Amino acid sequence: MQRSKLLKNEQLDTGLKILSNFVGAQQIDGNITKKSKENTTGNTAEPIEQSVFYCTELGCTMQFSTYQGLQDHIDLGRHSDEKMSTYDHIRHRWVATCQANLFSSREILRRTTQETEQHHSLENDIQYGWALKKEKKFVRFSCKVKEFLQKTYQDGEVSGRKANPSDVSQHMKSLRKDNGERLFSPNEWLQPSQISSYFARLSIMPRDQSNNADIIDEDLQSIVQAIEEEEIRNLVTASVSE
Repeated sequence: MQRSKLLKNEQLDTGLKILSNFVGAQQIDGNITKKSKENTTGNTAEPIEQSVFYCTELGCTMQFSTYQGLQDHIDLGRHSDEKMSTYDHIRHRWVATCQANLFSSREILRRTTQETEQHHSLENDIQYGWALKKEKKFVRFSCKVKEFLQKTYQDGEVSGRKANPSDVSQHMKSLRKDNGERLFSPNEWLQPSQISSYFARLSIMPRDQSNNADIIDEDLQSIVQAIEEEEIRNLVTASVSE
């Protein structure tokens, strides 16, 4: 028996309400859009950014795609420094020069300040009026010294062998009495310039007065002072000419 004879094709009531019948297309031309299919490999159309790890050492330009590569690089310490341009070299040298000059300037300023403070401290210690010319005190020769010098001068005049002031000065220091004491105390010792001045004073006096004349000590000291000043001027002139 055929299946078609057993099954009837009659459609039962569907309960649909027909509002309007189907109509044909009103627009003949048109654009049909279709969504692009995704790549089966899993790669999208947009590029994927790869992770980059940079060396943390200052000046190193190395970069790695993995963190392990970065760690190995840091452990080995093989850094690749960035090459500086000529302009960068000039700037670094300029900075080093300025720092060196700054250190030198500070050192010079420190030394100058110390010297200035020391100079001021010395100036404070100096008494006022130190540069003023002081009056020279005249010391009177004792009668014993005068007699010794007059006798020495007269002996030289008689014998024709004039006494040397330097030898006379040394002789005064070595003379002693019979009991071994010094004939002249250290306060009575004379310098060769003083003895020379005394002999010069005796030489300009008349011969009849030179035996017993009492030479004024103030005049003698004036002569000594004049001779000493002349010797100082000669020393200064000689040092300047050298």
